[in-house]
Parts: sequence; structure tokens; C-alpha cells
Amino acid sequence: MANLLADQPILTLFVVATIGALVGRIRVGGISLGVAAVVFAGLALSAAVPEAELPEEITVLGLAIFVYAVGLASGPTLRAALRAEGRRLVLLGVGLLLVTTAVAAVVAMLAGIGGPAAAGAYAGALTNAPTLATVVERLDSDAADRAVVAFAVAYPIGMIATLLVTARVLGAASDAADDGDAGLERITVRVEHEVGDVAGLLRSVDDVEVVRIDRDGRTVLAAPDTTIRQGDEVTLLGSPNGVGHVAEHAGGPREPDAFGDRRALDFRPVLVTRHDVAGRTLDALDLAGRHRARVTRVARGDVEWLARGDTTLELGDRVTLVAPPERLDEVADELGDSVRGVGDVDVLTLGLGLAAGLALGLLSVPLGPVTLQLGFAGGPLIVGLVLGARVRTGPLLWQLPQPAANALRQLGLVLFLAGVGTRAGPAFVDALGSPDALGWAALGAAVVTTLLAGVLLLRNRFVAAIPDVDDKAVAVGALVAGAATQPAALALVEVRGGSRSDQLGYATLFPLGMIGKVVLGQLLVVLL
Repeated sequence: MANLLADQPILTLFVVATIGALVGRIRVGGISLGVAAVVFAGLALSAAVPEAELPEEITVLGLAIFVYAVGLASGPTLRAALRAEGRRLVLLGVGLLLVTTAVAAVVAMLAGIGGPAAAGAYAGALTNAPTLATVVERLDSDAADRAVVAFAVAYPIGMIATLLVTARVLGAASDAADDGDAGLERITVRVEHEVGDVAGLLRSVDDVEVVRIDRDGRTVLAAPDTTIRQGDEVTLLGSPNGVGHVAEHAGGPREPDAFGDRRALDFRPVLVTRHDVAGRTLDALDLAGRHRARVTRVARGDVEWLARGDTTLELGDRVTLVAPPERLDEVADELGDSVRGVGDVDVLTLGLGLAAGLALGLLSVPLGPVTLQLGFAGGPLIVGLVLGARVRTGPLLWQLPQPAANALRQLGLVLFLAGVGTRAGPAFVDALGSPDALGWAALGAAVVTTLLAGVLLLRNRFVAAIPDVDDKAVAVGALVAGAATQPAALALVEVRGGSRSDQLGYATLFPLGMIGKVVLGQLLVVLL
């Protein structure tokens, strides 16, 4: 078996991936390692069979695919965060990262930990595999093994601490939270007060939309300037609190809406799969003017929110389309609505983007007395962020459908973790019996403690930089998950619900942390 694994690297890859996936599903106290367990499976296998080492090309390929997909997904959010209203959040995040890195450097110098191991423990404590990858690229074989082993020692500490703090933050507010406040609610209200037009009815709220108006047996699609009369029945869609407030303003009785008479207006869920639609705003599509149709809500991943005129559609979005019955098929075809299209990948733009990222990673960047190289992680990440923020260039759509992007991201991370794990098994066994492991664990604990304590101490400042926060606990939990670049912690946040604004901290700090940690991890190697 040992000879077979040594001679068949592809078989070894999938054996490691399978074992890692099984281990990653094991929950202890509600916590699991997830895909990160692949690196431990690789370490265990290579410790038993040192010859079962995956080719470096597999590691590089997986890394490049993973970080490029992360960059594409994070680009639009980071671009929005860098605008005036998000700069405070970005500055706070950068400051926290710098302090955390300084703590890592001080602990490393006091404990006599070298740069490679310090950077590996730093990456592990912050649960950030791309940082480890860029560090490993700079090192020779022995130093790279020390970085990987230090990462493996610190990773469980960082992950467990992050999940426990996130659960504690969310649990502290669970008693006060109203489970009925999650998601969107649709009700019908009979108007008894003078409210003017639709814009007037919604003047005091920004999380509610009027979908349609029923008047004298006729149904019309609502627009901001549509006049509302006493006796009209209006269909409201939005947050439960916002919908309740508008209903009180209208003054009439309300009841859950089943969309009533669907002869004049009907609705259906539609998938956005047309490349010429993705990357365009709803205002630019002008569905109301051309088809008397309207998109009322957008679901992306596990998050759903009200559609606005400036909402930019992405491939794989699930939208709720409201239109006259005879126009539904026509508009759905215009948006795509193809299940097959959700999984399609444009090989041309994927290849161009990855090639540009890998080429950028080869460039050396002078930074004072040292020279940094973005490497096969930093280059594709930067290019992915830029192209993701741009969305499209003429006919070229850089964006990937979300299901395909998730699959590529997962595949890339598995390839990378399996590769680095199978390289460092013997070194991992040696390290477990040495005092070095205690130093790496201490550094990891200091790093993650600084990061989490910083978020909690500055939580009021962080939350103040996020507009329209509905649930402060959810917002703080999302900040913790984003600062730690820990998707597993975000899963805890999403279980608690909250609005899209509540999770803005994760969407901003995650890509920021990815870039910052990649650069700062390399600085630790150079300076120590």
C-alpha cells in the first residue's frame, strides 16, 4: 500500500481528501474542522508513508484556483466598502491586523521562534490558508515544513477560539432576539389614511417595498410615484418590523398575503444565468418600462434581501419576478432561468484571469529594505479582487456563477491543503515531541486572543461604521468571523439570521483580512 501511494499521487490525493472530509464532519461540542481537516489527514498519511508526497504542481494549482475564486466573490463588496461610508470599517480592520501582527512578532522574538514558524503559527491562529501558501512559496523545503507544522499546531487553537467567541456573542443576545424578525415578510394592508404616493408611504423606512396595489378590482404594479388612495389594498414586502411600521402608518387591517388574484399580476422564482444580464443593475435592465415587470427580492447563497434599482445581478442569483402572466416567460427567458447555466464556467475568462494572476505573482515588489513577492496566492487574489469589482469588461464577464465558484473554491482549497499536508508529516511528528510546539501554540494563542479581544473591545466603533444595523449581536458575530477569515463562524451567524447590513462586517473584513494577512505573513518571515 505504501508503494502504491508513493507511485500514484492522484490516488494519494483523493485518499487524503476522503479521510479529511470524514474527519472534518466530526463534531465535538458543536465544533468541526470542516475542510481544514484535509491538512491533518495529509500530515497523518505522510507521517506514516513519507514517500506519499503530492507533486508541488497540485498544491500551486489548488492555491491559485482557491484565492482567485475568493477574490472574484469578494471584489464587489470590497469596492463598496472602500467608498466613503465604508472607510471607517476598513481603517479599523487594517489597524487591528497591524496590532495583531505586531503581537506575533514580539512573541516570536521573546520565544526565539524563527520567521517561517512564526508566520505559519500566525496563519494557523488566524485560520488563513492563503497566508500559509504565500509563506511556503518563499521558503526552502525544511523551513517550509516548519511553517506547515506550526500552522497545524496553531490552527485548532484559532478555529476553536473564534467559534467559541462567535457563539458567545450570538448567545448573549439570543434571549432578547425575536425569531420572527428574520427574513422577509409579505402582507396585504387596506389603506385607511391619506398617505400620498408609494414614496410617501415608505418615507420613514428603507427596508420595505410596495409590490402591487389592488384598487376597484384592478391590480397595478407599484412604482414610487404611484398614487395610493383610501380603500386601496397594498402588498408590502420587507422586514417584519418595517412592514409592521408601514401597516400602522396606513392605518388599515392587515393579513398575510397569498398574492391574491394572479390574473393581472403573477410571480415566479427565476435564476439569473444570462451573461449579458449579469453585472447590470435592475435600473439598467428597465424591466418595468419594457415589460411592466419587476424584481422584488434577490437571494444569493443563503442571504435574501429586497431588490432595489441599484441592485447588481450576479450569475446564479435567485430572484422573485412579478409581471403580467403573459409576460412572465418572456422576462424569465431574458434573465436566463436555466438550471444548466448555473453551473457553466466561462473557460476563456477563467483562464485569462488565472494567467494574469499567476503572472502578477511572479513580480517582486520592493518595500524598503525588503522585497515582497505576491506569489501564486497573492497574485491571483489581487487580480480576482480587481476583476470581481469590475464584474465585466466589454463582452467578457469575469464573474462566476455562485454554485460554480463555491465548487472551484472548495476544490482548490482541498488540493492545496492536501499538498502541503503530505509534505510535512515527518516534521509534524518530530515537532509534537519538541518544546517548539509549545512556543508555536503560545504564539497562536496570543495572536487569536489579540484579534478577538480587539474586535470585542472596539465593537461599538465597528458597528457604528456599518449602516442600518438591525441586530448588533449578529453584526459583531459577523465582524469576528470576517476578521478571523473563518467561514465556519459565519455559518453560526447565518443561523441566527439578521439583515444583509448586519453581515456587512464579514463581507468587508474577510477580503481585507485575506489581503492583509498574505502580506503581513510574508513580512514576519522577512523581519524575523
